[in-house]
Amino acid sequence: MTKQRDPLTPYRALCRIEEVLGWDGIATIISKNVWHCRKMSDPDTGRELCLQDAIRLDAAFQRAGGVGFPLMEAHFAQLVLTTDPGVAAPLTGALTKAVKENAEGIAAALALVEDASDPKVRRKAIKEVEESIEASLSLLFHIKHGVSQ
Repeated sequence: MTKQRDPLTPYRALCRIEEVLGWDGIATIISKNVWHCRKMSDPDTGRELCLQDAIRLDAAFQRAGGVGFPLMEAHFAQLVLTTDPGVAAPLTGALTKAVKENAEGIAAALALVEDASDPKVRRKAIKEVEESIEASLSLLFHIKHGVSQ
């Protein structure tokens, strides 16, 4: 059974990166063994990722076609938890982005219905729906943690 990892945490961020780079790719980028990298994605082990490795992994994730910067986003989320919610990223911004990304995701999925045999259309639908999910998770974070101004 796969262990749940909360959204917008370094543990979930590493799992997002693993989906694109694989554990071997992560291990190569940060010069650690695969076992160590897997343990860093487990919130129960107490292992942590250093800042330079996080930057390297986010950059590699981007170069490999990943959407966003998972570790930077997780880092930002942790900062928001320790700051005044009135100063944090506004709920309205997260809401606006979620609406936009969800609309684009639905439009891309509808385009796929029209032309399911085109791999380019399928890749675009996957990308847009992934962006929709990430924006929705960000909105959920803002709602859960009272970031409302």
